[in-house]
Amino acid sequence: MGSVMACDGAMDTRAGWPKLSEMNRSEGNEIARLGPDGECSLRMAVSGEDRLKCWNLVHRIYVGKGYMQEQSLPYRYTVHDALPATGTFFVECDGAMVGTVTVFLDSPVGLPADEAYRPELNKLRVARRQLAEIGRLVIDPAFGDYRRLLMQMVQIPCLFARRVLGASDVVITVNPKHESFYERMMLFQTIGHQKDMSSVGGAPAVLLRMDLAVQEAVIRWAKGEGALPEGLNPRHTIYRSFATREEESEMAARIRVSRGRLDGEFFREYFVTRRQLLPGLPSELQHFFDKWYPWWNLGANPSLAAAEDTIEGRQEAGAGIRAEMTAAAI
Repeated sequence: MGSVMACDGAMDTRAGWPKLSEMNRSEGNEIARLGPDGECSLRMAVSGEDRLKCWNLVHRIYVGKGYMQEQSLPYRYTVHDALPATGTFFVECDGAMVGTVTVFLDSPVGLPADEAYRPELNKLRVARRQLAEIGRLVIDPAFGDYRRLLMQMVQIPCLFARRVLGASDVVITVNPKHESFYERMMLFQTIGHQKDMSSVGGAPAVLLRMDLAVQEAVIRWAKGEGALPEGLNPRHTIYRSFATREEESEMAARIRVSRGRLDGEFFREYFVTRRQLLPGLPSELQHFFDKWYPWWNLGANPSLAAAEDTIEGRQEAGAGIRAEMTAAAI
């Protein structure tokens, strides 16, 4: 169920657009304003309509890149999207959706990257790291300056994982040709060697990890709000364009207000009826979803539903389940 980042081409980090932190003045449920003149709106996908638009954009771009075959139901989503902690963000410009990215929090269901990198991820889990995965980061190549829009978008999933979900680390699967960018410009570390991922048409990927405490320290240093941790040399990172501590707090507050889980009708239609993602899970995991969707009466293991939604609870509830998981993605 991997989700290789799908923004190809050299990523230009030169000045020319306002920093996201300068464009974070927003109205209503917007999280930030993006684009050269603030003409683009960054929001969180909460309604069924917005989720479908995001999934359709990913489907269209993945089909175009050969990551998947065109589907009669033209949406790219997995069982992970039914989890309340999952957060999908999108950018609209002049009423058109031009970009989206999703963050998945680790749980008994696992992460999309478990498809190819379960041993590597399990090492972090054993070390009691709370993981989140950034995936399905796509920008419509028809958008004029999509590379610079990417530079503005990329901090939002990190902020969400760190400030809202309480994750200690984020992981991503990326095409190997972008590996050096993420290592050099964002200080990711490669923890999984190149593999072909069946969930994206056999495309090659590597697994990268970012310690979010290190990232935050570098951001604070780059914004003049703290000292640089020893052993780091982040002279050419993108973090100078990230938000200040105060601006981060403001955006995190907007995200918290914007969040919402799937309603019952949408859940049934897209996870049970149109695609039988939930019925296809092991009974233990079906019951895990009973915790949030009790009206469906999914599972038969009350100990899972009763597990506390904490790092310990998720890890204990997930023991032995991930080994049974097979890909539930399209």
